[in-house]
Amino acid sequence: MKRQLMFGAIVGVLLVIVLQSIDFINIQALQQYQLPRFIFLAVFIILVWAIVGAFKKIFAPLIILVVGISLVNLAFHVFEVELNYYVFQDERNEMIDQLLSGEIQKKDPTNAGFAFYYTPPEYTLANRDSFIDARMYSEEKHFIFFQTATPRFLDFIGLTEGFVYSSTGTYPTMSELDTSYTYRKINDHWYFVSSDSKRFKNSCYILCKPPKTAN
Repeated sequence: MKRQLMFGAIVGVLLVIVLQSIDFINIQALQQYQLPRFIFLAVFIILVWAIVGAFKKIFAPLIILVVGISLVNLAFHVFEVELNYYVFQDERNEMIDQLLSGEIQKKDPTNAGFAFYYTPPEYTLANRDSFIDARMYSEEKHFIFFQTATPRFLDFIGLTEGFVYSSTGTYPTMSELDTSYTYRKINDHWYFVSSDSKRFKNSCYILCKPPKTAN
């Protein structure tokens, strides 16, 4: 029984990795068929099985399962910003090129001051909003915000979180881009911002430089 429990514990940890990956990549096809629910159920059954084993003084599988699940959840939470930045950065750069070329159109093309552009369907993971908040002053000066956080359950205020691209290298002022959130610089052109001060404080440990306050 011990060997089977050990195998089950390892499978349980792997299933949690798959579950977190599905949520991170937001695979709609798999979510539509309720795969995450089945995976969660399988992990729960394995956990109950491991607890039964612990009552029979087989503790190693339960320890592996609990520690493994905790580490996986911690890793996805702590490094969520870094993962999103590197995984979807090519898509965001492609959107910037398309904004500059005019391939991506405004929601209201008759309004010169309107800043919202349609998010192309193939880029909904790189910008998790229907629109891209972009101020395209010129080819040399433009500022773009990409939403990366998905709405949280029962969040009626809304979570604004993602990356700001600055062609000039400096963080945009309120008049240049309507974002007053605390920010951290990533490199010469990219910044991380969040409207949630707690998430901001506990995010972007590796990728970002020390925080500053927006102008």
